[in-house]
Amino acid sequence: MKLLPEKQAYRLLFQVLSLIIPLLIYVFTLAPTISYTDSGELALACIKLAIAHPTGYPLFTMLGKIFYLLHFGEEAYILNLMCAIFSAFSVFIFFNVLVLLLNYLKQNFTDKKFRTSLNELNINIISLFSAFLLAFSRTFWDSANSIEVWSLHNLFITLLLYVFIKAITQNSEKHYLLFAYLLGLSFSNHLSTFFTLFGFLSLYFMYEGFNRISLKRILFLFIPFIGGLSVYIYLIIRANNDIITWIYPLDLYNLYYHITGKHFSGLMFKSFKSSIDMLGNFIEFFPKEYFFVPLLISIVGIFYLWKVSKKYFAFTILLFIVNILLAINYEILDFENYYYLTPICVAIWFAFGLVYLIGKFKLRSYLITIISIILLLFPLTQNYSKVNESDNYVIHDYYMNFVKFLPEDAVVVTEGMDVAMLASFYYQMVKGIRKDVVIFNDNLVTSAPWYINFLEQHYKNFYEKNKNEFDIYFKNLLDYHYSKKENFYNKELINSYITLYKSILEKNDVFFTQEFVRKHLYNSVLTPIAKEYNLIPYGLFFRATKDSNFIDDGSPEFNYQVKQKSLEKLIKEDPFYTIIAYVYYNSYLSRANYLIQNMKFNEAEKLIRKAEAIIPEENKAKQMLNTLNQLKNKQK
Repeated sequence: MKLLPEKQAYRLLFQVLSLIIPLLIYVFTLAPTISYTDSGELALACIKLAIAHPTGYPLFTMLGKIFYLLHFGEEAYILNLMCAIFSAFSVFIFFNVLVLLLNYLKQNFTDKKFRTSLNELNINIISLFSAFLLAFSRTFWDSANSIEVWSLHNLFITLLLYVFIKAITQNSEKHYLLFAYLLGLSFSNHLSTFFTLFGFLSLYFMYEGFNRISLKRILFLFIPFIGGLSVYIYLIIRANNDIITWIYPLDLYNLYYHITGKHFSGLMFKSFKSSIDMLGNFIEFFPKEYFFVPLLISIVGIFYLWKVSKKYFAFTILLFIVNILLAINYEILDFENYYYLTPICVAIWFAFGLVYLIGKFKLRSYLITIISIILLLFPLTQNYSKVNESDNYVIHDYYMNFVKFLPEDAVVVTEGMDVAMLASFYYQMVKGIRKDVVIFNDNLVTSAPWYINFLEQHYKNFYEKNKNEFDIYFKNLLDYHYSKKENFYNKELINSYITLYKSILEKNDVFFTQEFVRKHLYNSVLTPIAKEYNLIPYGLFFRATKDSNFIDDGSPEFNYQVKQKSLEKLIKEDPFYTIIAYVYYNSYLSRANYLIQNMKFNEAEKLIRKAEAIIPEENKAKQMLNTLNQLKNKQK
């Protein structure tokens, strides 16, 4: 067997470490089933080759299907594992990006101190631990633990960095072609790839100059770029699938609407105040990504990079700032992932901070290793408890509690991108659990014609009961949807909407979610209908009935398994779990209030105590308990 040269042996060892160590830790913290936000819907899309919400994520879907074919055990777990693998390879590639960059700058920088401090071993050590800083930053690590498109997105961004640096430093046409193709593939996974273009273009022109030749090359690179982007053809091919197809992208209008994500355009560039609030959120969470101390080395690295290479200083600063400026104008709950370029830039700066320390203090390899390990212990140990999803059954338990008290063929009216609706995509259509329960999302019913087709396909009995009303409403909704007028008001559409709800309430056992009642039911055209019904707290819902007698729901007993973290800790750390915890909390209290009104004081007290155990710091349960005690005393 031929021995590898010493440098190659070093490189191979560190490459293996950069891949295996993050992968092992990611697998250890991996979620066992679906998690929050889009996890359930994306799992369904991958398993059944369906079309997910805009922008569709066709490449992620097809790769997910390939991984699923290897599945064992829980269907969602293998897809979570796929994301862990994507993220581990992102770290591996980022390690190689830093090795490439440091070697290039070493060869092209005249400072002897910089060149002599960067021997092969030091370059590998610096690159490895800087890659680990990226790997164990909170948001990057979190995206590796459950099915989400961000894991693949991070893989593409690191690939683009590596190929682009190869292209510009070697003036390699084949690498430029590969970069353009990968850029198209990256756009087919997530449109926020756009955030990188300002940085790439600036570095390109700094190397190639702003001239006819450099511009001509960019025009030529559109060919491989379109080749990568052509993955979106998947949306047309699978548009007629009978699982789920957002927006039905069969024609150019719907295809454009889907790919550009216009469905969510209302969340973008809302107002100056909104942007300032989102900036405040970023400033608050950003240092916590690394737990402050490693950032001090990164700050040193920013200034040292300016000295070493003004081009790469400008490149990273531009990536960082443009990312923030664009991301703060998209107001969503899971905003952290949209700042994906910031941990990459911080890790690059961290590498140059370590280079500075080696040169300044003439540190030996073992000392820089010890210092790096100490610095990485901050994000590694502190983030572990926050991102560990290995016993996360919160969404699983929520769905089970959601359907637990519902009678057969119940209709649940939800609002917005409801957690239970997204979970139901997986549990109903993959696991086959309570397929009889109709999840009727009012937000989609009023804005998305494709959703009416979805209801017809998956809840046939429900649709048939209200077929005439659905047909009339669907026609009016299509007229509205394709209208070119802004603020288009259609009396027929409103009337058919009201008629549809009347029919649903008359012919079905209907339950409203707390959010729908709070935000919509008594503040819309449905209010007159709602007043005809009593809304009785029942499980996690309000049951619509004209019966004035007491209705027993068996006194709700919700089951949830949170082994690693208490619900109280979850509430403080995760906004999605906060929402779920408050649903449980308010369900107990709403039912308790109903029991008090019906003089069932002992049962009411039990539920109030259960609510208090979920969110001890909330005063609502305490106040209700005081009121209950006063009523008990009066009764005596």
